[in-house]
Amino acid sequence: MTTLLPAVLPVGLIILIGFVVGRTIPLQRSTLSQLSLFVLSPALVINSLYRTELSLDSSTKLLIGFALTSLGIYGIVTAVNRLLNLRDPLSRAITAVVMFPNNGNMGLPVATFAFGTAGLDRAIIYMLGSAFLMFCFGPAMLQGKGIAEGLKLTLRLPLLWAFLLGLSLHFTALKIPWGLDKGIQQLGAADIPIALILLGIQLSQTRFRPEIKELF
Repeated sequence: MTTLLPAVLPVGLIILIGFVVGRTIPLQRSTLSQLSLFVLSPALVINSLYRTELSLDSSTKLLIGFALTSLGIYGIVTAVNRLLNLRDPLSRAITAVVMFPNNGNMGLPVATFAFGTAGLDRAIIYMLGSAFLMFCFGPAMLQGKGIAEGLKLTLRLPLLWAFLLGLSLHFTALKIPWGLDKGIQQLGAADIPIALILLGIQLSQTRFRPEIKELF
């Protein structure tokens, strides 16, 4: 508990602030989403990869572990869908919820508060693997579209190019001149609180109506 609470409570506080903001201030949620997707998240990825001390071997093992875990989870959820005789679109929705967790908005801050920079570096690698999985296979899994459509979406994903740029800077040991790396660092630091506030706003505008009867 001494490790869990200091990691979870700050996250809950920021989400709560976002919830209150969503109920009291008429903000455009799409604007915050685009800001996070196209500016702040890429900056966070570039800065983390630029400064990380995580080795290529460790990163590769993380991605292999993520791939094996995802494959196992997909097998389990597919078996459960068949066991319960669930049909589309419910089975597709359940598969999406299980396969594509919110490891960005929630995972990054929890890893940061719990394990510091080392945790954040590893969480970003995991998040990138999840993002590529979602954009590559999500359209095929949820809408019946081909893998080619998913690859097109992936190539338009800012995180992909941020990942490649961050890796290039890291392995070539290039130094970003004129203190511009500090600007990128500050932009990246803004991503986590903005993402959590956005999550709180989304929760404030969501009406939950449990439909447990759909499972039976």
